[in-house]
Amino acid sequence: MKKFLLLAIGVALLWTIFFLFFVFPNPFFKPEVPEAGKFSKSKVAYDVIDNISHYICKGKWARKDFLNGGCQVSLGKYKGLVESKRAIPNDKTISFYYFVKEGDILVFSAGTGKSKAGFEILINDKTVFKRELNIPPKRGWLYHHFLKYFYFHPVWQNGIWKDFVLSLGQWAGKEVKITLKGRGGFWGNPQIIEPVMDKEKIIFPNLIMIQVDALRADLVGKGIFPNIDRLAKEGAFFVNAHSNGNWTRPSNIHQFFARFNREIGLNPEKFFIPPLAKEIFYRRKFPSIPSVLKKHGYRTIAIGDNIFLHGYSTLGIDFGFEDVVDMERERYQSPLIYEKAVKWLKKNNGVPFFMFLDFNQTHRPYRPPINLISIKGLLKDYEFELYKDSALYTDIYIGKLLKWLESAGLLKNTLIVLNADHGERFRFYRNLQPHGETLLEEEIRVPLIFYWKGKIKSAKLQTPVSIIDIAKTTASLIGIKYPKGWRGRDLSFFILEGKNPPEEAIILEGRRSKGLIFKGWKLILKKGRNETVRRIYGNSEVSKKELLEKFYSLYPPQPDVLLTRFNIKQGEITISPFSSVEIMGGKGKIKTQSGKITLEDKGFLYFILRNGFTPLINFKGGKLRFTQMEIPWGENTIKLTPDLRRKIHIPNAFFYADREGITVAVIPLLNFVYSPQFSQEKSMGAVKSILIEWGYMKK
Repeated sequence: MKKFLLLAIGVALLWTIFFLFFVFPNPFFKPEVPEAGKFSKSKVAYDVIDNISHYICKGKWARKDFLNGGCQVSLGKYKGLVESKRAIPNDKTISFYYFVKEGDILVFSAGTGKSKAGFEILINDKTVFKRELNIPPKRGWLYHHFLKYFYFHPVWQNGIWKDFVLSLGQWAGKEVKITLKGRGGFWGNPQIIEPVMDKEKIIFPNLIMIQVDALRADLVGKGIFPNIDRLAKEGAFFVNAHSNGNWTRPSNIHQFFARFNREIGLNPEKFFIPPLAKEIFYRRKFPSIPSVLKKHGYRTIAIGDNIFLHGYSTLGIDFGFEDVVDMERERYQSPLIYEKAVKWLKKNNGVPFFMFLDFNQTHRPYRPPINLISIKGLLKDYEFELYKDSALYTDIYIGKLLKWLESAGLLKNTLIVLNADHGERFRFYRNLQPHGETLLEEEIRVPLIFYWKGKIKSAKLQTPVSIIDIAKTTASLIGIKYPKGWRGRDLSFFILEGKNPPEEAIILEGRRSKGLIFKGWKLILKKGRNETVRRIYGNSEVSKKELLEKFYSLYPPQPDVLLTRFNIKQGEITISPFSSVEIMGGKGKIKTQSGKITLEDKGFLYFILRNGFTPLINFKGGKLRFTQMEIPWGENTIKLTPDLRRKIHIPNAFFYADREGITVAVIPLLNFVYSPQFSQEKSMGAVKSILIEWGYMKK
């Protein structure tokens, strides 16, 4: 019995040591960081992807990138290391002529996802670069459940990207023919970078956005996080900033697209994005901060732990970054983000850049290194102490990044924006998660700091603002005209003057609820419940009616857009009025003339119905099958698949399918009710967008 007890104690002790040093971050780990040195200014002289059109996005890794051209190709393994790059397949030869200047370099990445891939670069038909890339070895059960804890860095699995730099100096002063060819892989963001002469000026400064996931505003400026507090003290610190959403993806859409999720067709309540919603979203080409900055010569990258930034995932969309590096839930995430950021900056060669760093160490499960954990704090509040210490771990590497930027001479020409996507709640009730469930202040009040050494005054600003204001404000501060349609406010004048802006209403939308902050009051609208009104600051008096009227006057309606796909072999579609549609593309022989669309061969056709029209659509030419109707927005998402003769009645609209053809009157819908052939009637709430898919078949 004594031996058994000693054995049990020994096993428990070994497990404790393993857990503290391998599951929690090892306090002795040091990231591999290059010396800063000094940067010479440079710019993108030639972007290969921008100058070609003959590529096809194919394979499970590739998705058509509607923001920057090319494909968004994601290689790696989720919950490990995934990197998405703006890329093109290398199975076709690409040739172009370029006049080389002194100091020019060709930067690119090579990637493969399923087999050995070959890459070759020729200059004047002579090979100057040749490389084969193998897929990394498979990692089995032993690695995923035990060995991975002994690795400081995540390893490549299911695919790999490798970065390369090719000097073009020996051809300086000559025009050369550059050829890229290969097999089985992808060219990642190939660009020629040239140095900027002393007489030339780089107009735009660099931009770094730092997102500390789930960081609450009430912890900043209290002496807990020295480096974040330094930014807050020396920059413009909005102490009453709010996230417009209560979880990551809606908040990031507010921040980067400066629009509400509802108006662009992405449901802020649903975790997964329906394929149809993505299709419409990409085809409408909403501009984002990275896509706008790329047009002004910026190189863009996102580094962190954020699956919502990857277009391949059913959870995320393409935000327009050229490069997205995702290290999912790595215990060394903060130092690894710092390491990757510094290495990328070193390779960037002084080109104006936009870098988004998403530190997710403060997301559950909280795992700070043991040397940062306070025993006294653990005894007082175990989970809150681990959360706070995880944020401190992130703060340490934010400080290291600031120090590196200063030693590299980049800090004076770099605008830094620090914020959180949401807060964190530790008063648990009704089994709710710590965020993404309510609109309480702990969950949506976040820090928002604008720091630019020598340009932005130190100011503590009290006016309530929100993260949807970041896009316009940032664009103005760095001297770029922001696109029409961006919501939020331009706070740049007040930041530069150190003055409080006038107060405006803040719209909130998230999982389980939506709401409004106005004149010190918060209105919360929860599904299936009465409206809640509570005072959060000030002493002004506002009625619930006034708050409701304000909310409904500002919250945008759902997009009144219908995306229709016709799968056909042959037939004719008549749309009246024809001006009510916008043809988005298709496949097959398609002719349009005098309001008629004629399809002469097997294929399909996409078109979007524009707002404000009530078109009549008539399809004829043979037998027809009505296969699917899907509502991707609103309170619910439903699919109906009636047979050939079934009728579906909708208030103010009527659909009928039979063996001869189909005629559809489409009218914006307020309510959706279905009853024929179903066991019970159901009201689906406010619906304004539907997908109707017809398949035309001949015997």
